[in-house]
Amino acid sequence: MADEDLEPRKLLGYLYQEGMFDEDDMDEVRDERTRKKQAEALLSMLGRRPVQAYEILVNGLIETQPHLAKLLQTPIPGEKRDAF
Repeated sequence: MADEDLEPRKLLGYLYQEGMFDEDDMDEVRDERTRKKQAEALLSMLGRRPVQAYEILVNGLIETQPHLAKLLQTPIPGEKRDAF
């Protein structure tokens, strides 16, 4: 997923609702000047969260940016995917 395509502001409310982000986390993402930097901050923060963060990310993308969720759910030919 290209962080240029991710729209972090659309996803923040969902991540907050699911308990992945708190107010400070949301402020940290919003404080970044560009959408790309916001996306990088969001993905970096999610990378430090529990394993279920990936599933929550995908579910949030299904609701807010389904074209990106589809990219994450499409297997790469010849690659074996492990369960998260």
